Amino acid sequence: MARIGRLEVNGVATQRRNGHAPSEATIAACRSLLGNAIKGDADAARELANVPLGAWPDTLYRETARIIVDLTRNGNPLELPVLFGRLTALEISPADVSAIADAPPTCQPWTLAALIADEYRESQARRFHEMRARGDITADELRQCLGDLDADTTVDRAVNRTPVDTARWFSESPKPIDCLFENMIPRGELVLYVAPGGRGKSLQAAVLIASAATGRTLYPSFVPDGLSRVLWWSSEDNERELHRRMSRIADAFEFSPEDCERFTDNVRVYATHGKPLVNPEGKPTTEYRWLVEQVRAFKPHFVVLDPMLHFNGVDENDNPLMAVFMDRLISLIDVSGVDATVMVLHHTSKVNEDEDTSASARGASSVRDHARMVFKLSKLSTAECNTFGVVNPKLFGKLSVPKVNHLPAFDKPIYFENRDGVWIEIDLMQRREETERAGRQNLVQSVVDAIADNPENLTVYQIWHEPKGKTIRDAVQNVIGKASRNDIRLAIQDALDVGRLNGEPAEFDGRNGGTKAIIPRSITQSPDNRPNTLANEVNP
Repeated sequence: MARIGRLEVNGVATQRRNGHAPSEATIAACRSLLGNAIKGDADAARELANVPLGAWPDTLYRETARIIVDLTRNGNPLELPVLFGRLTALEISPADVSAIADAPPTCQPWTLAALIADEYRESQARRFHEMRARGDITADELRQCLGDLDADTTVDRAVNRTPVDTARWFSESPKPIDCLFENMIPRGELVLYVAPGGRGKSLQAAVLIASAATGRTLYPSFVPDGLSRVLWWSSEDNERELHRRMSRIADAFEFSPEDCERFTDNVRVYATHGKPLVNPEGKPTTEYRWLVEQVRAFKPHFVVLDPMLHFNGVDENDNPLMAVFMDRLISLIDVSGVDATVMVLHHTSKVNEDEDTSASARGASSVRDHARMVFKLSKLSTAECNTFGVVNPKLFGKLSVPKVNHLPAFDKPIYFENRDGVWIEIDLMQRREETERAGRQNLVQSVVDAIADNPENLTVYQIWHEPKGKTIRDAVQNVIGKASRNDIRLAIQDALDVGRLNGEPAEFDGRNGGTKAIIPRSITQSPDNRPNTLANEVNP
């Protein structure tokens, strides 16, 4: 009792400082919670983080709690010698701390933490209202104070849960997976979209937002499942830049007046610098509560936050704290009331930015662990550039899906080309084939033009090996340049196949290295010269 009496005296000093004088019940709760944490109760030690520092009755309790939270933040067990050493450095007697440890055990430390935080919140709220009544603070300052107080004293409560009715698993067919886009981006999940800075993830996200809001398929791989409401918080780009980007998107995909109207009706955009949704201890901030209210009121099907860096207030390499932050994002799904999908744009680490794995996401592993789907936007590899004949890789990108739950695995990346500031999905293999086909067609036309009438009726061998073919040979090489003889032979065969050249087949007589092959004995230009239809006739 003497102990409680001394705490009450200190409580008076605390009241002079911050208007909070804890009750006897709260002092007992403080002693029980802190005492059990000192004795090694991991749950009690964890709950200390839910108690605001100002709620502790005196310096002894406050500093002891602060040090324990710091020592056990990453799930480490509490080592009493380390605790006593740090308290001694603050000129706090370990004997006083040992006296606290005599508190009776508790089975519900979260209840004690909620009790302490609730009383502190009520006393501080009364103090702020009294200050407003005296004119010491404005109405806006009162709202800010109350908001910060709520963020600092919110304690996660235990909830009543109902077990799953497993009998339905065998009497009913499972429901199909509901996706925002057909077989792409499941509803009611957290999605991570990662890329190195400046790669263009915000540009692609803008197209996906426009597609979801208008119901139009802008990317063949992302077919929207109807119209969706989108809450888009762009924290890096201001309204002017978003306006320019969306104008380019509307032009590139030929938006109709109806598309523009649907976009306006279904998209709510915030183009302002975002503040952390959680504070360094992982507690929700005023900004988070504001976002919750917007999601609750607008009921978006798609929530896009760009980028994560501006919304995260904890150390991104701290696994437990990042898990708390990601849980806050997931809670937006329930708040929406419509099973919203939350997509967060995030940067890759410098070391892994070119790897198509979910591990390339910067920060703690809990970031990617909490996401049910991870997209990775990266540049083309050297091998891909060679395979697809890409000369300027800066204009191309690939989107891979290194992690996906609930949907089939994606074994092939999606390729994009940047055309006038808009990412356009393309088929790079088809593009390569079309390029090769066009090259073959140009080669055929050049050969036909160079051979002309072939008045001497020379064979292919005579054209390329005998002096009499030099005139035609020079004409062909002047037109074609560095094409090989085999390329020209294939071009001649293509021209024969489509009737651009006429010839009589014959076998080689061994003058071509002994190789036997059917070649045209005589070649003349076809009278049916059809350059406009050649593109549709020559097969690659």
